[in-house]
Amino acid sequence: MPGRKTLGSALDQIDRLEKRLYTLERVAVKGDVGTTVAVNDEGTPQGNAGTFNFTGAGVTASVAGGTATVNVPGGGAGAAYDTIQEEGVGLTQRTRVNFVGGTVTASDDAPGTRTKVLLPDWGLVGDIVTQAFGDSPAAGGSGRTADAGHKHGMMVQAPPTITVVEIDLGTLLSSGTFDITGLSGLTIGKPVYIQQAPGPYTGKGDMADEAEMDQVLVTGNVLNSTTIRCYWVSQFLVSGNFKFGYFVGA
Repeated sequence: MPGRKTLGSALDQIDRLEKRLYTLERVAVKGDVGTTVAVNDEGTPQGNAGTFNFTGAGVTASVAGGTATVNVPGGGAGAAYDTIQEEGVGLTQRTRVNFVGGTVTASDDAPGTRTKVLLPDWGLVGDIVTQAFGDSPAAGGSGRTADAGHKHGMMVQAPPTITVVEIDLGTLLSSGTFDITGLSGLTIGKPVYIQQAPGPYTGKGDMADEAEMDQVLVTGNVLNSTTIRCYWVSQFLVSGNFKFGYFVGA
């Protein structure tokens, strides 16, 4: 019948229009006719998107065979260093940390997921001295029994370098001052350890007993970056050259 044919044609047109409106709605709301994906940041929803743009130095993204691959360099099993501190004060952040010094060792502590840096006690140099103990407590210890062959280590301090100078103290004096000059890199106020050295002294024979014959007591301090000022006294009237050994304290 003509009426039914006309009604069927109208219904078909309405169905086509609904589909067209649905497509236009997706284009208007979501930007394309594809499927959108929910975007989260550390589990927090950021919205939906049909297109992703990856930015940042070293980050690359590619699509092949329907699979998107995003490469984010670094990171490993967890976050790397955040802040390096020196005595509690943060240093400028860098991509690398370099430990230097003959007595400093740095290694990767994989079980502890950390970097381990070993610094010797007191910043001293020298060999590690070990002593093996038997199955009895060490004298003066806690009373615990050490295993056979157990070893204890102790840092040995390197002896200071003693510098010997020869000074003319003048003629028939019992006290005075003298300067040790021509040095470099000294810090004002640092203590100076100095004492009379054995002979022989210039102009006083070839014996090493001058410190016994004419004893001189001397103290010193750093006057400036190149000079040590020394003060001396003797219970005798002394003359001529004397030798003194010294080193500058830390």
